[in-house]
Amino acid sequence: MRTLPSSSVYNVVKTKYYNPNVKDAQLFSSLFVEKASFVKLDNATIAYNLPLKREGDPAGGFRNLRVFVTGYNLFMITGYTGADPEVRYADYSVNPPNILAPGIDRRENWVLTRSFTLGVNLGF
Repeated sequence: MRTLPSSSVYNVVKTKYYNPNVKDAQLFSSLFVEKASFVKLDNATIAYNLPLKREGDPAGGFRNLRVFVTGYNLFMITGYTGADPEVRYADYSVNPPNILAPGIDRRENWVLTRSFTLGVNLGF
């Protein structure tokens, strides 16, 4: 019987900073600290309102129509070599979470998906 490879919880990004001997960040060190500044457009919405009700129209029908498109995780500009340069506010991989150790990249972050929503709002 052939076994399939299992997936790991770690997202190992093999860059110039990758060291296969580092398995856990038990000892805090600045050896592998890199600049993680970034510019990110997290979400944006573009909408257009169409007024449908005019003066003298009967009370029935739609009053307005709004058409919109929203995008999430649109882009990020960074020189960081990991998956996500956004800082964690605590180290949640230990129990209880260590709130005194922010910013540790435990390799459990995955690339965020980009998504779009198209919608219509009708006003009565």
